[in-house]
Amino acid sequence: MNTSQQKVQLIFGAGPLGRAIAHYLIAQGKAVRMVSRGQPVGLPRGVESVTGDATDPRFTQQVCQGAQ
Repeated sequence: MNTSQQKVQLIFGAGPLGRAIAHYLIAQGKAVRMVSRGQPVGLPRGVESVTGDATDPRFTQQVCQGAQ
């Protein structure tokens, strides 16, 4: 996962709305981590993609580290 000094903007879901938000945040120069159950397609360059189950408390805690 992204360990840069900049806080990561975290998005759960890689559907049309999640991808639109990711495009917007990347255009604003933000670091973006997108979480989805499957391997998303059509993500903007620079988005950190993480596959996992958001209903799993351990996974969610781990993926939220460094997020804003």
